[in-house]
Amino acid sequence: MSVRPIFTLDSISAELERLVASAPASPSPVASGDELLDTAAAAALLGISPSTLAHWRSDGLPCPPAVRLGRRAIRYRREAVLTWAASLERAS
Repeated sequence: MSVRPIFTLDSISAELERLVASAPASPSPVASGDELLDTAAAAALLGISPSTLAHWRSDGLPCPPAVRLGRRAIRYRREAVLTWAASLERAS
């Protein structure tokens, strides 16, 4: 009695190709506003020095919310930096 495989390599390959082709494209971080900026880029966006932003964050002063990646990497979401800066504007 021989066992006949349920799936063949060709049928699995064809199904994988079909699934990949029909999968929605993942949104670009830039397009979704979730672009992550390092301290230097976030500081440049705010027009301040990277050390000023780092001091604000480490001293607990008001600053844009940061995301910690691993033990040392700090990133800022571009949209959060812009929203934070806009919140500082005074009505004239």
